[in-house]
Amino acid sequence: MSESNESTRLGSRVRERRQALHLTQKELAAAVHCDPSYISQVETGRIYNPKYPLLRDIAKALETTLDDLLQAAGYVSLPDEVLALDDPELMVYLNGVAKLPKHDREIIKGVLKSMEEAHEKYGKEND
Repeated sequence: MSESNESTRLGSRVRERRQALHLTQKELAAAVHCDPSYISQVETGRIYNPKYPLLRDIAKALETTLDDLLQAAGYVSLPDEVLALDDPELMVYLNGVAKLPKHDREIIKGVLKSMEEAHEKYGKEND
């Protein structure tokens, strides 16, 4: 999917939820502590990849899930357990994995599998 389609889908979803809640762009912007022009740019597709913390705040203000907006932005759906980690930097990396070439994704899977095996072997003392 192109960035244009992703940005349009995200912007449309944000606008749809905002209007359903009878919020103005200014009211939504105030709720998430950003400039109203930023909300306008998201809705029109000029901003297609809002930072994770702001996207999370927008989802909360629009009474929807973060996963709903992530999917609209073209990111893969993440399990609730991952979303619950509330680690913005990790979310950026996880969302970016889907856009990597297959070879790179295979390397990442190998590293994660090795980490999981080590965790199982040596227990949870490093948690």
